[in-house]
Amino acid sequence: MTFYSVLNGDFLAHRRRRILVFFGVVAALLALDLGIKYWAERRLVERYRPETHGTGSLMLRQFPGEKTLYVDREIKVVGEYFTLTYVRNYNLGFSMLAFLERWMSPAALAILMKSLQLSATLLVAVYFFYTGLRWWVPFTLVVAGGLGNVVDRFTRGYVVDFVKWSIPGSGIPLLDPFPVWNLADACITAALVSFILLFFLEPKQKAPKPD
Repeated sequence: MTFYSVLNGDFLAHRRRRILVFFGVVAALLALDLGIKYWAERRLVERYRPETHGTGSLMLRQFPGEKTLYVDREIKVVGEYFTLTYVRNYNLGFSMLAFLERWMSPAALAILMKSLQLSATLLVAVYFFYTGLRWWVPFTLVVAGGLGNVVDRFTRGYVVDFVKWSIPGSGIPLLDPFPVWNLADACITAALVSFILLFFLEPKQKAPKPD
């Protein structure tokens, strides 16, 4: 068994087995992603209550459209370089369409984000089955990651992000800090890397020799 065969799905000989594995892996990753987000929303942030938290030095924050203050309970895993922190992302992964906030209202932007994520996830799933369930690893990761953020978008109105990498003072845009992300984003990123690897690893068909 080669690395290419694992990514491509050749080791799953029968289509029925591929379908079962696809839905099983998607369900497992989706449950894990939503479970961690549920934990992050209850462990990394909480509503500020003066009678409970007092008026000392606290990291307080507000979210768009809310007047409620929240207490930030960031967890430092490796100093300032790797932390778990609570972020609400009203945009797409890594806030890549944040520039649209200048021209669109929050309600219109929310509808656009839901439509884009749901449509993209469904199109990827349909194309995966259309191609005969080939390249199952990247397609499975894309669908699982897409659904994880789509469920967030429709149930919460935003996506919960919680992992932050940073090299303070480095001056490197993507590392000071790197955009906060979640497991679903990691699945989609891993899928893109897998697609690139498969593109270069896939055996090229030789052109037929002229008679």
